[in-house]
Amino acid sequence: ARLQQISRVENVSISNSALDALVQLGHGDMRRCLNIMQAAHMAATSSSPLSSTPSKSNSCREMIGGQEQIASKLIESDLIYATVGYPRPEDMERVATCLLNDDFDTCCSVIGDIKTRNGLSLGDMVTEIHGLVLRLELPERAKCFVLIKLAEIETRLAEGGS
Repeated sequence: ARLQQISRVENVSISNSALDALVQLGHGDMRRCLNIMQAAHMAATSSSPLSSTPSKSNSCREMIGGQEQIASKLIESDLIYATVGYPRPEDMERVATCLLNDDFDTCCSVIGDIKTRNGLSLGDMVTEIHGLVLRLELPERAKCFVLIKLAEIETRLAEGGS
């Protein structure tokens, strides 16, 4: 509710899904949420590569009361995730589905594509997969096995693996 109020006062058009993403990525820290919202707003009102159409400005500049006002394009959750360089939930669900159903080479290809296309870190992707595994309806033994393997992957990434 407070983020909605601030976005209205600051003339930032933001969707409810983007507000949800802000809260999730801000981890309850209002300053962090505001910094992310400000960065996303700047990306949406410029010709930044993060904006949906990098070759054109997403803003509409108009003179109101002798002052230039910027009316930004609606900020969606995709822009919030792109701004912070964090995996989108739908991408991670795709990865999880692939890991559960496809062969190793296909999974490597899908993960590599998502990682490269979005400029993500494997560590962030593993962190998000961890959350997905906890929500899966699996026997506890299977969950423990997967979580142990994810911990091993995180250790190897921290040691410099890729």
